[in-house]
Amino acid sequence: MTKKDSSTKEPSTKKKASTTAWILVHVIFPMLPFFIEGFARLIVLDSSLEIVSFSTLAASMGLLCLFVNQNLLAHSIPLSDDDEQDKLIEVTAIFLALGITNFFLFACIVFLTANPDIPKKLYLVKSFIFICAFISIREAYRTQQSYKLRAQI
Repeated sequence: MTKKDSSTKEPSTKKKASTTAWILVHVIFPMLPFFIEGFARLIVLDSSLEIVSFSTLAASMGLLCLFVNQNLLAHSIPLSDDDEQDKLIEVTAIFLALGITNFFLFACIVFLTANPDIPKKLYLVKSFIFICAFISIREAYRTQQSYKLRAQI
């Protein structure tokens, strides 16, 4: 039997950014309340059109944006110049604004649902929430790819 010499170490490989782990932690996890409520509504309402809860979707998207915002702030990303640093600050501010917007939409949908006399405005807010959800998810994925963010568990 031969023993490996401790002085000859294999070169350490840098850890790659795992897109799957990052998506699980920063996208799927904040959307769990939306998925769980949708599944429960599917069972109870027997495949009705009222399965989607836009208030829960808005709150989940707000959490998603704040998770991405905090992930951007927590990582020390090596940047080559000041322009990249400014772009990082801009992206962080955009996710903070998207998070605040989604929580505001959550409050709007809750207040408008309480007043049944406003069905047209409710439809507009629901449509805006749906559009914001797609934008939030798409931008979160693009940000992860651009900055090679890693999930911190």
